[in-house]
Amino acid sequence: MKQLIIIILFLLPGGLLFAQQEKSLVKDGNKLYEEKKYTEAEANYRKSIQKKKNTEGDFNLGDALYKQKKFDEAGQQFNQLGSTSGNKAIAAKAYHNLGNSLLENKKLEESIDAYKKALINNPKDDETRYNLAYAQEKLKQQQKQDKEQQKQAQEKKNISKEDAEKILQALTPKPVTRSLTVSPADTAKAATAESISCMAKWSTGAPSRAAAWWASSPS
Repeated sequence: MKQLIIIILFLLPGGLLFAQQEKSLVKDGNKLYEEKKYTEAEANYRKSIQKKKNTEGDFNLGDALYKQKKFDEAGQQFNQLGSTSGNKAIAAKAYHNLGNSLLENKKLEESIDAYKKALINNPKDDETRYNLAYAQEKLKQQQKQDKEQQKQAQEKKNISKEDAEKILQALTPKPVTRSLTVSPADTAKAATAESISCMAKWSTGAPSRAAAWWASSPS
């Protein structure tokens, strides 16, 4: 499978796309961007836009937001540029970067749409075509994985009643029963003990009548 090569397109001053003179704030922002000071670059681009609306400041602001992983804000910036720009070259670059922002947020279907819009404005952009193919492949994998998970979930629900009862029986502990067995030796011991008990009762019983009469007669 192809590996994604994300290329963020950047608008540089002095190019054919812009006829207006570059603002000093945008120029400073570009320098900070190249130094990877994206937070400071963002601040400069915002100041330049506040002073006067300009395409370069708007576009590169989206780039600075993207580099800070503010993909939602970056996407909004690129989407606005792509939908409002009358210049097809700028719109293509904006939609390309919008596709990258959406891809980073795992919004595969939306990123595919953005790449397609970029190609409508610039059909010869191989980088956009490459990223489009990557996003489409990722979407296929995700859909396949989702189907597998749904299938597994359905299989769990389809356990038959008989299988459920078997599982329940296997998990239910069985009672332990004990049998009382008496050995011949134990029986003999019990008989001997009973005999001794009877003899003891006979020897300690009340005196006989003769003995009692003799004991009570006068001397």
